[in-house]
Amino acid sequence: MKCLLVSESFRNKRKSAFGVDFGKCANRFLNLLDIEDPGALVDFSMAPVRVGKKSPKKAVKQDGIKGQSSILKFFATASTSKMPTQVENFPVVPENRTPEKVFAMKCNPSLPEPSPEIVQKTPEIRQQKKQIRNKFKVEKSSAASGMATLAKRKANPSPSPRKPLDNQVAVSPLTKKVKSESEGGKSPIVTFSDELEKALMESFDFSFEENFVPKPSRSLDFNPELVQSLAVKSQPLPKETIKRNCDFSKIEAPAIPDAPVTETEMKTAQNLPNVYFRYTVENIIESNGSKVLTLKSFLTGESVECILSGLWIRTEVVVGDTVNAFATSGFPLKIDNSAGLLVVNPDFLISGTSVVSGLFCRRKAVLAQSIRGCDPGNKEMLVGTILHSIFQRTVKAGSIDERFLKDLVQAELMEPSTLLTLYAMDKSEKELSEEIMRILPAIVDWLRRYYGAVLTGNYVTSGFIEPKKPLLPQWRGKVTEVVDIEENIWSPRFGLKGKIDLSVRVRSVGASIEDVLPLELKTGKPSYSPEHMGQVVLYSMMMDDRRKSREPVDSDFGGLLVYLRDGSTATIKSRTSERRDLVMRRNEMAKIYSRKVVKCDEEEEGFQLPVLPEVISHRKACEKCPYLVACAAYQKVVEKTEYPEDHPMSVLVPAAVGHLSASQLAYYKKWTLLMSLESQDAVKQRTRDDYSTNNNDIWTMSAEDREKKGDGLSDMVLRSGEKAEFQSARRILHKFVKRTGTKIGVGLNVDDYVIVSSSDGVFLALAAGYVVKLDTDSIVLGLDRDLTGNFNGNLTKEFRIDKTGNSMDFSTAICRGYLLQLMDDSTSCEELRRVIIDREVLPKVKKYSLSKCLSAKDVIKELNERQQRAVIHVLMSQKYALVRGVPGSGKTRLVVALLRTLAARMNKTVLLVSYTHSAIDNVLCKLLREHGEEFGARNVVRLGNASRVRDDVMEVSDDVLTRDVRTVADLEALYASKTVVATTCLSLAHPMFARGRKFDVCIIDEAAQAPQLAAIGPLFFAEKFVLVGDPHQLPPVVVSDSAKLMFSGILDP
Repeated sequence: MKCLLVSESFRNKRKSAFGVDFGKCANRFLNLLDIEDPGALVDFSMAPVRVGKKSPKKAVKQDGIKGQSSILKFFATASTSKMPTQVENFPVVPENRTPEKVFAMKCNPSLPEPSPEIVQKTPEIRQQKKQIRNKFKVEKSSAASGMATLAKRKANPSPSPRKPLDNQVAVSPLTKKVKSESEGGKSPIVTFSDELEKALMESFDFSFEENFVPKPSRSLDFNPELVQSLAVKSQPLPKETIKRNCDFSKIEAPAIPDAPVTETEMKTAQNLPNVYFRYTVENIIESNGSKVLTLKSFLTGESVECILSGLWIRTEVVVGDTVNAFATSGFPLKIDNSAGLLVVNPDFLISGTSVVSGLFCRRKAVLAQSIRGCDPGNKEMLVGTILHSIFQRTVKAGSIDERFLKDLVQAELMEPSTLLTLYAMDKSEKELSEEIMRILPAIVDWLRRYYGAVLTGNYVTSGFIEPKKPLLPQWRGKVTEVVDIEENIWSPRFGLKGKIDLSVRVRSVGASIEDVLPLELKTGKPSYSPEHMGQVVLYSMMMDDRRKSREPVDSDFGGLLVYLRDGSTATIKSRTSERRDLVMRRNEMAKIYSRKVVKCDEEEEGFQLPVLPEVISHRKACEKCPYLVACAAYQKVVEKTEYPEDHPMSVLVPAAVGHLSASQLAYYKKWTLLMSLESQDAVKQRTRDDYSTNNNDIWTMSAEDREKKGDGLSDMVLRSGEKAEFQSARRILHKFVKRTGTKIGVGLNVDDYVIVSSSDGVFLALAAGYVVKLDTDSIVLGLDRDLTGNFNGNLTKEFRIDKTGNSMDFSTAICRGYLLQLMDDSTSCEELRRVIIDREVLPKVKKYSLSKCLSAKDVIKELNERQQRAVIHVLMSQKYALVRGVPGSGKTRLVVALLRTLAARMNKTVLLVSYTHSAIDNVLCKLLREHGEEFGARNVVRLGNASRVRDDVMEVSDDVLTRDVRTVADLEALYASKTVVATTCLSLAHPMFARGRKFDVCIIDEAAQAPQLAAIGPLFFAEKFVLVGDPHQLPPVVVSDSAKLMFSGILDP
């Protein structure tokens, strides 16, 4: 940790005994940090915390620092976790000064690990100050000599006299000079942050920044025909000098000489709006504290050099990587702590939430990305979702009154998604309503203050608690327009994606122009945590990419962060340092996500799983982590980490996986490997880049080329005069036709998952959904957003539709969740492990009620002898039964007979599942058509997305049955009345299963088609299971050739 302590008395004291203008230095620091409240602590890792108004001695003592009460101390420590215990002999300020207010700034935690040495203060400040002034005397002599110097620099450019950051700190007048790397040794000095360095230099009256004129940037010199071909794809680049804190959407590209390019490169270039910054890494050289990359331009094929220095030298990049380089210099490109960005493998889009969630524990962020279903919802999350919706709908209305708000809250409580979540948590609407009504007055107050909402009627704001003094200064301005709600943005420029709560047009106090900014809503306590603030910065970068022509109100103005619980609203700065650190973290996460399984002869399976990020070893946080078992099992069987006795993991790992036997841990390792191989090889087959997903073709290929491949449709428009049909909360029907009226080609199919973007590819992923209906002249899509309003005409009228292939990643993540659940320390999971992993054979039931068998006599009589024996076998089994049958042997008829026997005759509850939607609907169709008098909407429910349900079984679908449900009690009664519940193996995220409902029997039809982990999922919810299928007919679909040798289905021996 590096800290800056600024005494209030020094702000008033003009000159110290050493001749340093401390007052000027302190004031510049306050201006730099935008501190209005002297009692606030500003955290450049974006975590401000109140210090409180304490006496200076108490404040200093609290930090563990002994010394004078009036000080200006700059120091760096050898440990990032401990403060130095003593700093000696600083000049004393007279005791009659007013009480000091101490400020602290915790600088960037991502700096390299410091040396064990502690940097101590040196008394030779005056002498070094004099040396520095003598060094730059020519620049302070006179205006004439200054102009002469500048003219000389222009005629013969040379490096700035300012020393590099590392060396400058090493000889800082406030630290002892130590041997630098250039002198043959490694400096133990911890480098200060950019802001700290700049303030230090300014405080010592260094004048070279004022007189220095940067080398003019080189203008674009492209071939005119090529520039014209890119005009539609790209915003014009500004021809102006780029400053340090710049909007990277306005960076001028360095000049690239004309050169012949291949047809493939030209096509790629023409479809990338930001092609000027896109390169392939050809060579890497590390020397003298920098990393020099040789990059090949996607546009021209020419090679350029890119010099990484400062924190960027830690960037993990290899030959062959695709990078987006943003530099403010000409050739060679230079990226350092103060300017520039390098985005590694930008086609791998990472959500802003994933990037900031890794700030605390990267290991948890990776596990959360690869495992689904382990982090259940809670009341706080539901309250947040509803408050988001209320805020967004209220903003649309403009004028509000008490009746409107009450109706709005009631409507939200009656939404099917809300009722389902309440049902899953076993909560009532009353509990939720009380919580919402407590927060609602703060929302009304915010709308009145910042949006100018008109309050009509007699709205009573009783119960509204005025927010306490906020941690950050509150924004002063107005929201003039809501441009979009839940705007989905994909940014291949920065390798990011996200969904912004509100995109708003704002005018700040004193500003002459308006700007469109992201507004992020939070419903928790106003903590202004690094995760919350970092999320706003990332959204600001993504919005810059989408609206590149916008002129910012403030070059550092990133966005707004609003806490609905008390209405606190602060502007979150998007400075160069924050953008740099977040992009570096994004690059780290991209590399971690891209780690591959490699061949290894030393491993029993012949493959080595990648190592996960290191554990944080935070005992309290780790104990409550939903991924603790997965994390501990991975440490034990994959990483094989051993810890000393005093390490937290030495206790946590045995406690988490101590109940698992060696064979069960080996099973966990085997299937973790298989799922990794399957996901890894699936990506390879779909893409040209190992570090991307198949979605990258959407921005690297034209819509016409994608259409020729059968992966999309180009030149599409919404049919004139038709409005979107709201079929459900998450399914809005749109009908698209060709703009030219031509026929729609082949390639897309019903149920394909698609992304809708603007035709020019600038506005990516405007909406997503499924193909509902496909004709020769039109296509109907069920999307998650309404595109008919065209967002007030601000975005696009012509669209492209692209098929995506995320199903494999989604299914493997669900299967990993089932595997983790199988390892749970519970009695039911232990029984399943004995049957599935240890292959324990359970005896049949010795006695069975004759009366129960006779009750199904009429059903059994209709079957042939083999089918009758199978039914009796199922009834007599204790825990499970396996039924194998060749094609045409009547397996579907047997399943229908089992449903009639168990549910209609014996009053058993049955969970019917299959790996595919078609197999489930085939059984239900036969059941409803032939035995409708016994089964129907009164006792059967088909769960799953309505777009995947066949029309002839739609009457029993969940969407249809719950359409008129208005209370949680009604929903509970509805589900309790269903004796047969049908769904797929991968659709068990329904609230009914979150509630923990147990069925008497689970029947898995076509079980041989299901991978073993997929078939395990439904077994957690039944006392007994029956597997029906033929392992010699249709085996599980396995993409990976390597995994096929080890893969097995649930029916395999």
